[in-house]
Amino acid sequence: MAFFVPTGAAQSAHAQPVEGDQFSFVVIPDTQHYSDSTINHPTFGKQTQWIADQRDALNVSFVAHLGDIVESFPSDPQWQRANQYMATLDSAGVPNSVLPGNHDMNINNGDAPLFDRYFPPSRYAQASWNSPSASYGGYLGQNLFGLDPIDRKNKDNFALFSEGDLDSVLINLE
Repeated sequence: MAFFVPTGAAQSAHAQPVEGDQFSFVVIPDTQHYSDSTINHPTFGKQTQWIADQRDALNVSFVAHLGDIVESFPSDPQWQRANQYMATLDSAGVPNSVLPGNHDMNINNGDAPLFDRYFPPSRYAQASWNSPSASYGGYLGQNLFGLDPIDRKNKDNFALFSEGDLDSVLINLE
């Protein structure tokens, strides 16, 4: 079972408890117009808080942010907001990952210095939620399977999670 948080509906969505081997995989897409707006940025926080609050009721196994975290990659205030709101999941022990979208980097050369600062591999490798049922797997540049030709830091990463009889790999490629 997949559960998706509707954009802007975090306050009014009603969670239905899950039973048995059911679990939820939550997807957060395109928050750039939340993180870039002094008016709308609280919506990003409401979404992540709702996910944290519903973790047990929905048996949330993993949360994946699909990119376009911010609107303008060189804007530090936007990254600070995104960091704050994704940290809600970290603090609640909710397994999660992020990958950069085209708004999160210089699309001419692939540089993403603020993504690298706020969402480095260490944030996920050292996360409190790492356990036998969910863990950060690594990133391209870590030389896990031989010498990697490039170091993408956390921009290309993977995570592992298990629920019931299902073992899964989430691969995030920028």
